[in-house]
Amino acid sequence: MADLTSEYLGLSLNSPLVASASPLSRDLDNIKQLEQCGAGAVVMFSLFEEQCVPSRPNNGRGPWSALDDHSYTLSPSEFYMTPDRYVDHVHAASHVVSIPIIASLNGARTDRWIQRAGLLERAGAAAIELDLYSIVIDPNVSAAEVEDRYIELVEAVREVTTLPLTIKLCPYFTALPAFVRRLEAAGAEGLVLFNRLHQPQLDAVAQKMVMFPTLSNSNDSRLAVQWIGILHGTSQSSLAANGGFHTLEDVLAGLMAGASVIELCSALIAHGVEYTSTLHSQLDAWLDANSYAGVSDIVGLMSLERRGDEDEFLRSGYARVLTRHW
Repeated sequence: MADLTSEYLGLSLNSPLVASASPLSRDLDNIKQLEQCGAGAVVMFSLFEEQCVPSRPNNGRGPWSALDDHSYTLSPSEFYMTPDRYVDHVHAASHVVSIPIIASLNGARTDRWIQRAGLLERAGAAAIELDLYSIVIDPNVSAAEVEDRYIELVEAVREVTTLPLTIKLCPYFTALPAFVRRLEAAGAEGLVLFNRLHQPQLDAVAQKMVMFPTLSNSNDSRLAVQWIGILHGTSQSSLAANGGFHTLEDVLAGLMAGASVIELCSALIAHGVEYTSTLHSQLDAWLDANSYAGVSDIVGLMSLERRGDEDEFLRSGYARVLTRHW
């Protein structure tokens, strides 16, 4: 058998396969089954900023007014759990399994809701995944201002917890490597690339916007693989691949690009938590068949740092594929 252990955020995991934030972690039995099927860790479903802060109108004043994508229109009662129950659930999960439980915080404001990070640490979370996302529609707000606010949020969370902190990002950054350095300076130890966003669909018949979740497919993993391959070796952060990782080939691509762990979400929703065991066995068999002692032998094997071929990652590759195939 190959050595499937992996290091992520300073944590020693028995597998690089991690259950991503999803409704599956609402059930303690699912979490126990994920451990039995070989998951190295479980990221809990997210605690949203909107759950912790009372609804309020956007009055155009205050440090975040220009960056607000909307007023808070959701009531905390619309969420699956209250913030206090979420903390209790993390505590319960951390006591029914031996694998790390990573709490997930989703927000965009430096507000008092971030005090929950300290409570989650005391509840037994092994790390915190901070999901940063907002939609900025004010044409007077620059990209630099958005990044500054995110950095302030990371710094604020770092002040209230000593837990390893990983940042889940969306892919819409003009100069991602520079922003990553700022995140690391602010106290981040890891990156999750990328958050898979659910965009609204315009219903032309009803003339309204509708939103519903859709599952990913393997093609969705390409962007994460590209950027992990670029960042591996130049970033100090532990890298996690997220979004579109369904098959053994997807998992191998993420690891070879430089990810320490592969976060699984849609694959587990589609096939059940036991699918973790299938991927675990396939990864073990592939490593053995290809004479690799363990996962650590292939992490970063195909990264830009290791291969040194920028054409495979940068603009020249884009130009070449259009020239050759179109």
